[in-house]
Amino acid sequence: MSYIFLIASVLFGSILVFILKPNNKLVHLLLAFSGAYLLSVTILHLLPLVYIENTAYKKVGIFILSGIIIQSILKVQNMVIFIFTLTEKNFQHYYL
Repeated sequence: MSYIFLIASVLFGSILVFILKPNNKLVHLLLAFSGAYLLSVTILHLLPLVYIENTAYKKVGIFILSGIIIQSILKVQNMVIFIFTLTEKNFQHYYL
């Protein structure tokens, strides 16, 4: 039953975004809030449970750090691609 609420909330949020079409500033603010909320839930609730139920502390730490590093690499790669496409569009606009 709880899965229905999760799926319904995602569908409701998607439909709401398509109808309201919020500006970029609001979207960035909401994404920052949701990211901070998920990070706090992970650190305060889920991470202690992982360390309580698992005896391989080093493996858990390595997996957590590798996930953070992979996420950082993907974010930097996405920023580089965005800057490259933005620069390419400006170059074509001004010089061609």
